[in-house]
Amino acid sequence: SLALQVIQPPSSETSSFLLSPFSDFVSSPGLMGMFVPCCLDLSLAHQYGECLCLPLLPGSTFAMRVGIRERFKIRGNVCEDWAAVYFCYPLALCQMIREMKRRLKSQVYTVSTALECS
Repeated sequence: SLALQVIQPPSSETSSFLLSPFSDFVSSPGLMGMFVPCCLDLSLAHQYGECLCLPLLPGSTFAMRVGIRERFKIRGNVCEDWAAVYFCYPLALCQMIREMKRRLKSQVYTVSTALECS
């Protein structure tokens, strides 16, 4: 049988603060998030593995934020996610993109191809 094991780091805090786009404002996600957040939302949906139409649905960015937090075991709660998305939408998008990039780089995949005979 073929086994796939994903090893993820233990739960942690976000690696970047919500206001971090200002520290690296000239970066592509920082500029896109501030001036055309809808394009950054499309990019985020693609990185998250969803259809590019997802950002057109109401509440989809909030759902992706909760999903990212759960997938990567980032501490927080739904109320914090909701507040970040609805009060600081462009900044929340930038933070989500940064977290996805950082954490997808650090994931380790172990593939075992052991054959079992019965």
